[in-house]
Amino acid sequence: RKEPRSGRLDGVAKIEDATNFRFRPADGDGDPVERTPGTRIDTESITQIPHAGRDGDSPGGDASSSVLNDFVVGVEDARAPGIVPNNLLRFGDGVAGGYRNVPGASEALGDSSACGVNLGPEALVYLPSRYTFAGGLPEGAYPGSVVVAMCEARNASGVITGFVLDAPSSTGGGGLGLIGKVYLRGVGDALAPGRFQCGASDATLTPDGSIVVVLFRCYDFATGDHVASLRTVRADSLRVPGATVHVSPLMDWDGGPIGNMEGVHAFTPGGGGGDG
Repeated sequence: RKEPRSGRLDGVAKIEDATNFRFRPADGDGDPVERTPGTRIDTESITQIPHAGRDGDSPGGDASSSVLNDFVVGVEDARAPGIVPNNLLRFGDGVAGGYRNVPGASEALGDSSACGVNLGPEALVYLPSRYTFAGGLPEGAYPGSVVVAMCEARNASGVITGFVLDAPSSTGGGGLGLIGKVYLRGVGDALAPGRFQCGASDATLTPDGSIVVVLFRCYDFATGDHVASLRTVRADSLRVPGATVHVSPLMDWDGGPIGNMEGVHAFTPGGGGGDG
């Protein structure tokens, strides 16, 4: 909840019955998806697609409005009619407007060599178009607006795969689908020994649009030990298909409640200054 005069957050409303869902396909074909006995949708990630004049004008989408008018949800697991696991759903006109499958997402994320069952997409971030300000882009970078979906788990070589998907501003479907893959390195045994299962748990773009902060979480299922780490990467480097990107350490938590966190968000403090 925001204080009316300053716009600053002054309270958090309680979320009640968050699993009582009901939504429909945007094109009107197919039955509504709703909670009934036996249905299950495991949504692990969400990212807003801001629109100038509607959701604020911050490059990173730190909108002044609290309403999500256009957003993408990452579905990790699903047992519901019309919804497939390891997929991305785009709600281009709020939940009431229905959803469309992000082109190329289910094919890329559902491939047997991709994220695997119950292992993605848990980290999701939107990068706005760079066509207007394309100067300084790395060679081979795709300048259009994209959504980057990251697998939850790293592979045997310690790499976490990110899937770069076209995210056009139009909400009427379409798009180029999968632009390519990127490979994130830098979360290895130095952070957590081999007995830990590590993966990307969440991601956020700084309000100036330049840096992606990725939350990595490592867990030992045998002992319950856990480690959380924030790592940073240049946003433009995630636009280059086939690139191997080394993440930079920002902050680590070993154990304790905060070491088990699974969400991160970058924002501009109400008093001005740097990013929060």
